[in-house]
Amino acid sequence: MIKILQSASALAVVIAVFGAFAMFGSARMVDLAFAQDAPPPDDGGFCCDAPPPDDAPPPDDAPPCCDAPPPDDAPPPGDCCFDQPPPDGNFFAPSDGTEFFAPPDGGFFFEPPTGEFFFDGNSGQDKGDFGEFAPNQGFEGSFAFDARGDFVFEGVPTFDAGFSPGPGGPGGPGGPGFFPDGDFHDFFNPGDFAPDLFVDTFRPDKFAGDFGDFFLGGDFQPGEFDNLFNPDEYRPDEFGSFFTFEEFKPGDFGKFAAVGDTFVDFGGHFDQFWGERGDQAKAATDFFGGFNPGDFKGFAPDELLGQVHDLDYQGFRDMDKDVVFDLFNDGLAGQEFDLKGDQWAGAFSRFDVEDIRGFDQDFIAGAVHDFAPADFLGIPDDQAFAMFETTFFGGPAGGLAGGPVFDPDFFGQRLDEFQGQLSGFLGSMGSENFDKIEDGQLIDMLGRIDFSAPDFDRTVLAGDDLGGIFRSLGRESLAAMGKDQIMGAIGGLKAKDFKGWDPAAAFGVFENIDFEQSKGLEHMGGLVGAMGPDEFRNIDGDQLIGLFDSFAFGGPGFDLATSGMDKNDIAGMMAAMDGQHLATLGNEGIRGALQHLDDKAMGAWEGGKAFEVFSTLGFDEARGLDQLEGMVGRFDAEQIQQLGAGLGDLLGSLDFQNKGAVLKDFSFDTLTVLTPEEFESLGLEQLVNLTSTTGGDGIVGLDPGQIQTMVGHIGAGSFREFDPSVVGGMFAGLDFEQIGEFDREIMAAALEAAGANLLGGLGDFNSIAGARTDFDELAGLVNFEAALAQDGSFVLQDGVANFFGGNLFGSN
Repeated sequence: MIKILQSASALAVVIAVFGAFAMFGSARMVDLAFAQDAPPPDDGGFCCDAPPPDDAPPPDDAPPCCDAPPPDDAPPPGDCCFDQPPPDGNFFAPSDGTEFFAPPDGGFFFEPPTGEFFFDGNSGQDKGDFGEFAPNQGFEGSFAFDARGDFVFEGVPTFDAGFSPGPGGPGGPGGPGFFPDGDFHDFFNPGDFAPDLFVDTFRPDKFAGDFGDFFLGGDFQPGEFDNLFNPDEYRPDEFGSFFTFEEFKPGDFGKFAAVGDTFVDFGGHFDQFWGERGDQAKAATDFFGGFNPGDFKGFAPDELLGQVHDLDYQGFRDMDKDVVFDLFNDGLAGQEFDLKGDQWAGAFSRFDVEDIRGFDQDFIAGAVHDFAPADFLGIPDDQAFAMFETTFFGGPAGGLAGGPVFDPDFFGQRLDEFQGQLSGFLGSMGSENFDKIEDGQLIDMLGRIDFSAPDFDRTVLAGDDLGGIFRSLGRESLAAMGKDQIMGAIGGLKAKDFKGWDPAAAFGVFENIDFEQSKGLEHMGGLVGAMGPDEFRNIDGDQLIGLFDSFAFGGPGFDLATSGMDKNDIAGMMAAMDGQHLATLGNEGIRGALQHLDDKAMGAWEGGKAFEVFSTLGFDEARGLDQLEGMVGRFDAEQIQQLGAGLGDLLGSLDFQNKGAVLKDFSFDTLTVLTPEEFESLGLEQLVNLTSTTGGDGIVGLDPGQIQTMVGHIGAGSFREFDPSVVGGMFAGLDFEQIGEFDREIMAAALEAAGANLLGGLGDFNSIAGARTDFDELAGLVNFEAALAQDGSFVLQDGVANFFGGNLFGSN
């Protein structure tokens, strides 16, 4: 299997195929196999849902096969059954071959499809049970059954729309609702897919909370999930409803654990919080397990404090939050606690925000002194922010009704006192709380952090935290920070650390760093990828060229997957360049970039950018590129005219067979600008390619005069080379007088090409857009003369009347 299920639209194909097998019950598809070489039942009975092959009569000792199921209200004949496999073995059975699944009441086994199934996503096709959910474009592939009889896909989705739970999507309003939560596990087991298949085909960050609809947690063994998805690339919260905070177990996905309503990457500190527990910690947890609020009265504080000293982070997490509050607020009041930072983190993770704001300020400050930066990882973001407010803002503990009081002198003193905890505070309070801190305060905090220190821990104040800080800072504040301070903050970041940054924040950082110092560093790719195409137009042209060159897209050292960018970023950088900048890049630079692009990325180019790139390369060089069709597909009519005599050579170089969808608009625009002389100069193959990719629905939109020229150029002997729908579109786009000017030979050839049988009757005129009437059906019931005699305004539309009113049947 190669890439599958990249979006729910592709999943619709799976659903379509599986719909045929719904009667087999909810057993996993991986547990089903063809009953190949299966021995007949002991009684020798066989049954089938289709006649045996012409050259293979039923075995002599078997009752006759049935070629259809019995009526719903009638039992099956005594000599035929519907719950046993046929002799040829083409029916489902468990992989171990021990027994066959019983069909639903009144049901029977269907023979599974043979061969391959192709779904091109054409929105004009019959959408069957999918209604409007059938994707308009985007799946090229096939299904088949392997040697075990397992269902497999071989194909690649040609779109990247992502799964959408919105209107029309599975489970969404108005959608078919094929997969209620977890039901997808009835079809596939995660073990059926290779890890690299999952990583390559699923984009959890695109699933908008619906990944949990595909697999249940019980389908995965501990540790399996982070083998399928790299925790360095994804977070549990990007998988939506698959991971819930209440049910998530630490380590289910990499080194992540649920803290409050956030998934925290504990990284190298995971064992500190979630590792093996000692006997003393377990005993202390048991000791406090039976307490309720108010039960601490009568206990000696030193006895309680001894048990608290034995608790670990997990022990505090296991306690009821009201019990933890009562323990510190009542049972241990006035004690010197002398706890480790991770123990304090466990306690503060159980306090409510208002509890923290109500504590004495000295109590909070005393606890913070025991924190190392990594200890803050164990505290939910709102609780960490409440600790920050109480620690750094002056005034009475908890502040006033309007919020905490800010005293600049007190704030400065606390920055000095708790400089070692600043990165922990900023790394734990969450980006939504940065907006509650004044820009100047944030800049002062960042200024006290030595990002270059050997012991600075970027797993605590990580890339996404810095992204949230820079997002909250105004443009003037960023400029006020200065290049050195910004570079110090981002200098040690990897490309992947910029994932999820706000594009405007990324551009603000970009324009306030030393460009020459940064353009060769690893973080630059991540920063560019975070900016995205819309911000590239704000970069000075010469600077953009220097940035583009620094990546050396065509060199062996560039890896798009690890660069922090994607193909849309490269296309966006090229889109922001003018013709002079493209010429500066030269053919080598353009080729190096184009090798990373696909049709979709180039499809976002506007304003003649594709034609500029093509013209800069030159036809001879562009013709040898895999991206030729993607570029040409963006040409408009005016640019096609500029090709002049080179159009014919270009048409001969394009892959219309495999890239027809990409070239559809180009083909239509080409047909609109061709002069009669240019039509005459086209070879038959070129004209067939242009019209086939345009399609009948496109042909009908051409100017009638151009269609008339085209039909005249084709001639009677060549119509059979064209798709019937294209021929139908040609005549649907002509008026009565134009059709009447064609001779009988052309009319007869066109009619035959459109699907009619002149010797045996009228045939099917559905391919003629103007003739989608009741005429076909009527003609099938009565003779041809009677059909023509009917009221044309009621039965016949103008398309049919015009066609038959022409020279095909003589004079008008």
